[in-house]
Amino acid sequence: KGNLSWPVQGTLASKFGPHKNKKLGTVTNNPGIDIAAPKGRAVKTVLDGIVVAITWIPGYGNTIIVDHGDSYYTVYAHIDNIQVNINGYVLRDQIVALVSDTGSLDGARLHFEVWKGKNKEDPLKWLKR
Repeated sequence: KGNLSWPVQGTLASKFGPHKNKKLGTVTNNPGIDIAAPKGRAVKTVLDGIVVAITWIPGYGNTIIVDHGDSYYTVYAHIDNIQVNINGYVLRDQIVALVSDTGSLDGARLHFEVWKGKNKEDPLKWLKR
């Protein structure tokens, strides 16, 4: 933990966990983090692994899921120009896609998640400070 490179150079736009909308009084849960970055900026894997999914998910847009072994997965969403293939092996810091706004209501950004099995973990605990 705390040793992984950031998947994109940008600004943290939304943290992991519950968020309260002050106007509506509603609470939503962010299962990852959102990193605001210019459209077209390179998205890189944080660790070696195998691409197990390339798909489009409502609210996420174009999405890549990478299996890192030992039940760890990373998710990269709101992307375009996907540069990997399903079942392909990826290396740490390899460019896999470009930042986009697919599925985003808030403009260009990368949505990034870390899973341990079915549990979502706070990506900020895994990324370098």
